[in-house]
Amino acid sequence: RPSAVSWWINRGRKDAVPPNVEVSKIKMQWWAWWNSIQPEWRRRGQDDLRSLSRAGVRGDWDGFWLPGVNGLLSVLICLVWWGREENASNTGSWISACQDVKCVVDAVHAEIRENPFVNLTISSKAN
Repeated sequence: RPSAVSWWINRGRKDAVPPNVEVSKIKMQWWAWWNSIQPEWRRRGQDDLRSLSRAGVRGDWDGFWLPGVNGLLSVLICLVWWGREENASNTGSWISACQDVKCVVDAVHAEIRENPFVNLTISSKAN
């Protein structure tokens, strides 16, 4: 996970932006982290991470896991920091990231709604 997330957790998850957030660094770390928590069928190679948003979301979500006790909140807070620091003319990757998170949340929600007794394994294994 991005180092900024550890900084935030170690400070009690206060509403603060980590010092010296470098867009290029957080963007790269976020995409790698997001890719690593996807089900195997959805993962992409390092050079193709942005294609996750085009990888589709229909599949078995049993392998999806949200690391740590903060789970999806850590994913979202990172997007907030990235979005605050992103240059207004260079938001393509950030928008793709936000859209992909929305698609994944919608897909997991749809799977649960279709089968309320589905046994999704959303693990808390450390990253």
